[in-house]
Order: sequence, then structure tokens, then C-alpha cells
Amino acid sequence: VQSFDGTNLLESPSTAQCALTNHDLTRFASCAEALLEASNVDHYDLKAKNTVIQGDKLTVIDFDLATLDGRPSLTDLADRRYRTRTRTAYGPALREARAERCALERKSAVLWNRDNR
Repeated sequence: VQSFDGTNLLESPSTAQCALTNHDLTRFASCAEALLEASNVDHYDLKAKNTVIQGDKLTVIDFDLATLDGRPSLTDLADRRYRTRTRTAYGPALREARAERCALERKSAVLWNRDNR
């Protein structure tokens, strides 16, 4: 069981996510990837859904598919098979999720202003 505080970037209140800049997201993604690499951990599921935000803090979650030192993950061991996985481009995925979420926020604000004049 995994426990964390915050909401994932796809479900977060858009004002919190939109307050982050592309530089913030790129820096976080780079730091997270560097820390995982230095720890010999391959996450294999880095994406906005597996990143939570609380205040101005971001956290990587969901290590079900992760491997340590190239060994099979717990999921692979439970399934009694080992699958080759590919990595995703984490920074671009976070920036894309933010752009989509913030575009919806702007559109909602425009519609609300138009309807409440």
C-alpha cells in the first residue's frame, strides 16, 4: 500500500498546477530522474498521473513497476514473468499535462466571465 499527501497532476486544482512554470516542472523532472538513476532505480511509469502536488511540492509515486539494480519488479515477480519496459520522457509529459490543464482553466474562466456579465 502506498500512502502520500496531495493530488496527482491530472486531478489537482488547476490553480496550484498552473502556478508552476515550465522551468519548475523541467527542473523537478530532471532532479527526480537523476535521483532515481543515482539510486539504480528504474521507475518505468513516470508521468503526470504518478506525480502528486501538495502546495508547491511535487512527489513521484507509484513504484509498482520500478526495478532496483535491474532486478525484476514486485509486479513482475508476482506475475511470474519479466517484461522489458521502456522509459517515458518525464519532463515533456509533465509540461504537456500542465498545458492541457491550464488551457482548460483559462477556457472555464472565459466562459464563466461571459455567462456572468
